[in-house]
Parts: sequence; structure tokens; C-alpha cells
Amino acid sequence: FVSVALPSNMRGVTASLVTSIMALVGIGAGPTIIAVVLERITMTSGRVDLAIVVAALPLCAIALLVTLSALRVAKQPRAFALHGEA
Repeated sequence: FVSVALPSNMRGVTASLVTSIMALVGIGAGPTIIAVVLERITMTSGRVDLAIVVAALPLCAIALLVTLSALRVAKQPRAFALHGEA
């Protein structure tokens, strides 16, 4: 989405920022979410597989909604002109 939505002079920096944020959130929040689900929702310490499924399903739904909204925004006409366009 970053390479489509932005002009060429902003793509590299934006792609690196998006990748960095995704990695930091995944490393920081992923294990924490699994631990919270394991302790609070499944109530058993031996069912890590169930905790992963319970945590992943809502996150997949959120990711789908964000992707669909980003695609809807990408289909709208751009308000800025790219280099070389009048």
C-alpha cells in the first residue's frame, strides 16, 4: 500500500517507518497478548495453542478491516500530483 499511495520521493522513508513500527509492535505486543489470553481467558497454563488461536482470530479480523479500508482509500483519486505530471 505504501508504494501505491505515496509519491516516489516519500516511499523509502515511509516503508522503513511502517516496517519498523510493525516489527516493534509484533515483538512487544505479540507475546504480551498471548500471555494475557493464556492467563485471563483460557484459565489453563497448558493450552498455549488455544491462547494463540483466541488471540489471533480478532487480530486477523482487525487486519482485514484495516486492509479493506486502505484499499478503499487507495482507489480514491489523489489530491497531489506526482513528479512529471502537470
